[in-house]
Amino acid sequence: MIKLSYKDDVTSQHQPNITARVEFFFHYWKFALTNQRANFDIFFLKSHRTIIEKLLLQIEGNFRYAKPRFVFFFQNDSLFNKKNFIVKNIQQRNVKRAIGKLRAYCRLSNSGWTASSPEKIVRTIKTIDSWLDTEYSTLLVREVIAVLEKDEPVDNDVIASLKQMANCLIVELLHKGFGVNYIKNIPDALHDYRNFPYERMRGEFDSDNEYDTYKKDIFLNLTLKNQIEGIINLLNRPQRTFNVLFKVYNINWAMEPKIILGVEFYNPKTHPKILHKLDTHFFEETFVFDVEKDENPSQCNAIVKVVGTQEEQVSLKGFYQARHSLAILNKEIDANGEIYIRNCFISNANLDILWGSSDALHRGVVRVDSLEDYQIENIKFINNLNPNDQQDKKIINLLSVVTASASKSSYAPEKLWMALEAAFGSEDAIKELTKSLLKLYLKHNFMYEWKVFLINTLNDNKPFASNEDNYSLSQSEVVAYNRLVASY
Repeated sequence: MIKLSYKDDVTSQHQPNITARVEFFFHYWKFALTNQRANFDIFFLKSHRTIIEKLLLQIEGNFRYAKPRFVFFFQNDSLFNKKNFIVKNIQQRNVKRAIGKLRAYCRLSNSGWTASSPEKIVRTIKTIDSWLDTEYSTLLVREVIAVLEKDEPVDNDVIASLKQMANCLIVELLHKGFGVNYIKNIPDALHDYRNFPYERMRGEFDSDNEYDTYKKDIFLNLTLKNQIEGIINLLNRPQRTFNVLFKVYNINWAMEPKIILGVEFYNPKTHPKILHKLDTHFFEETFVFDVEKDENPSQCNAIVKVVGTQEEQVSLKGFYQARHSLAILNKEIDANGEIYIRNCFISNANLDILWGSSDALHRGVVRVDSLEDYQIENIKFINNLNPNDQQDKKIINLLSVVTASASKSSYAPEKLWMALEAAFGSEDAIKELTKSLLKLYLKHNFMYEWKVFLINTLNDNKPFASNEDNYSLSQSEVVAYNRLVASY
């Protein structure tokens, strides 16, 4: 628990109201990130950004049926209410107009909604989305400071405001690429000279001593305002390119490297990627720690470039991307390749240093010497999909989820349903698709097998029923049966 004490800068008197506000804000911050969903869903907390993301998803993937959800997410939520702490302080006229247009869309009748242009609604939403990426975080931090510095008792309104503000800031940090554990510890870092997120980085100084002097000078004169502004320093940090590596279990890659959806599969023994710049290093690209013993080395790695800010979130993004590609590969070569987030190495853009974690397990492998022509063609088609295109992204996600669902150990009905709904837009469309697929399945499996069985039986001298209840199909019944099969 964080125990704080803030004093007036002039009189040095204790300020219990401000202290109580800051303590509540930081305690709630850490509590909000104890939820396990934070590790898998960056939008589990509600904020202006998560609402805009949901609106875009509904319009681009489900426009015809999106009106009720649009109203629910936007109009019925206090975050875009005119009295909201952010909305009422927006200065940009184009953003104010965009919010006003979205309110007007919510008031349309169902027929008016259907007749409206989804492209225009998307452009309106993206006006707000652009503002979120530029001006929003600075305005948000300014409002947080204003509430925290107010020397008045904490009441229910203050508690509600601070919760909303903490949620919004956490989502911005997740969106920027910081990991959950790092974000959870930010309240502690803001009170720690060593870990405080200073505006300037070590690379801007000629020596450690010079950088240490800078940090001491800043931290010694730190005010509450400066502390909270430390979060802006984090949000302003530039993103970097990382290479994320995973050991792929159950596959022995005995061919040239192959790229699937931006993820390269290769054998680290025959086609190594890492050229260590240091003579002494702890990790090996083969996911072993003793190169002399080289026990159970990786026979297949997956490597993917990820742009991010902080290593924890970079490894998570790399994991999701590699998992999509591996699902496609598994389908094509009929393998059961697996990767684990706990067996992940990270390298820099130059691929000359390696760090991470591994608790490699010994498993059987599927040897891959080459790919068949049809497999190469299938992968070629998949590689033409653009992960940044909304429609292609849905197809990639659906392919991954459906393929993973074929394995009992990976079957997750809720994920499959979400992927289907995003791809096809509505429950009715999914039901129609399911009925069509079921008819095809019955035609090519169940009905076909029965047809073969009946034909073979009718041509056989031995009846398939008992002697007491012998029965054979008439010609008219055979015709009717064939029509039934043809209808499926």
